[in-house]
Amino acid sequence: MAWELDDEHREFRDVCRGFVDKVVRPAVDAAEAAGEFPAQLWKPLGAAGLLGLVTPAEHGGSDGDALAVALFAEEIARASGGIAVTALVSAYMAGTHLVRHGSPAQQDRWCAAVAAGEAVAAIAVTEPDTGSDVARIRTTARRTADGYVLDGAKMFITNAGIADVIVVAARTGGDGHRGVTLFEVPAGTPGMSFGRPLPKMGWHSSDTREVVLDGVEVPADAVVGVENRGFYQIMEGFQLERIALAAMGLGHAAECLDPRWPTPASARPSARR
Repeated sequence: MAWELDDEHREFRDVCRGFVDKVVRPAVDAAEAAGEFPAQLWKPLGAAGLLGLVTPAEHGGSDGDALAVALFAEEIARASGGIAVTALVSAYMAGTHLVRHGSPAQQDRWCAAVAAGEAVAAIAVTEPDTGSDVARIRTTARRTADGYVLDGAKMFITNAGIADVIVVAARTGGDGHRGVTLFEVPAGTPGMSFGRPLPKMGWHSSDTREVVLDGVEVPADAVVGVENRGFYQIMEGFQLERIALAAMGLGHAAECLDPRWPTPASARPSARR
């Protein structure tokens, strides 16, 4: 049937499940209690090839497909949403902008490192009063003789406090979707600061913060892709991002129904008679 996995993807799913059961699950309780992603997972995730599924081979990836990303997202989300979204944002929501649209220098700096779990990426699009309506972002990028100066604020940014590089969306043109550009902003760039980790109902091991950009100077070659084409690049990125998030939801649901885990006595039908 068209919706059944082929042998290659079925084997890959089993590899993901085995990795998650052996490596990820033992770290979940401590990570959720501490409210921090377990940093010791990055390199094993990279060594297992799980962070470079759509990265070209020349940058340390396997040049795979969206279905592989969905299978990985489903399996890791079975163990922990917070751990899952941290890895998925770095590799498949932020890092993919550098894979697809980064300059050769940007790709050399980040793609292999992200795929190996040696660097963490984040993407800063959402603002305090602007969510998925990317055409309404207000953060600005002003042209200077040497590059650009970024000013504005971003909200609910996953991985902000642990990222080595943040891909920032800012307005370089007029109003609407034709004036947005993406920028490579390495951690530690003067003028970029972060709020405290935001409390959440779940996914406690995911780092989520406000990002403040106050006179952040970046060079002209910090543009990721094409100036004023950032909206379209973000929409392209959303395609894989939303597949991964949907697969996470499926993983959460599958975990709830997994017969490996006993049903609590309070939830059994006999307990409600």
